[in-house]
Amino acid sequence: MKSLIILISIVLSFKVNAVESPEPLESHHWPGTFHAVACSDVELNKIEREIKGKTTEGALEAFQVIKRMLCSEKGDENFILSKMSNNLLYVTSDEFSDRIEKKISKDSKYMVYKKAWQPFIFSEKNKLKISYRVNPLCFENFVIEYAEAKWEITEIGIGGCG
Repeated sequence: MKSLIILISIVLSFKVNAVESPEPLESHHWPGTFHAVACSDVELNKIEREIKGKTTEGALEAFQVIKRMLCSEKGDENFILSKMSNNLLYVTSDEFSDRIEKKISKDSKYMVYKKAWQPFIFSEKNKLKISYRVNPLCFENFVIEYAEAKWEITEIGIGGCG
């Protein structure tokens, strides 16, 4: 009986830490069309292939940072915080400016916890920009940059709505 209680408590503690995956997200512009969940096996395989095609430096580490940022579980905070730059920027725009930057401190509140759909990866030199839907209309994004033989999250922000 004691063994059964211990086993149940272990299973429940994992269940409490798990973040449930959302359902596919219906498109606002094309009803009946659904955006894929970023943390699905299909999307993660696509992300991994894209990264390998866009960078030659530390592709596995880049994939781990992106995967853990998009598909975070409770308990991933230390990993994500260790990958955030000390010069982390929050980037957005408004009707008067194309880009507004504000230096922010490292914080686990920027983790996505599986609430991401339809991820896209854009690359330039040693940077990968990951954009993803947070609802049917809006995108958010983050940038990881390769410097000093490691990948670091350097920007977090709102990509826009529409």
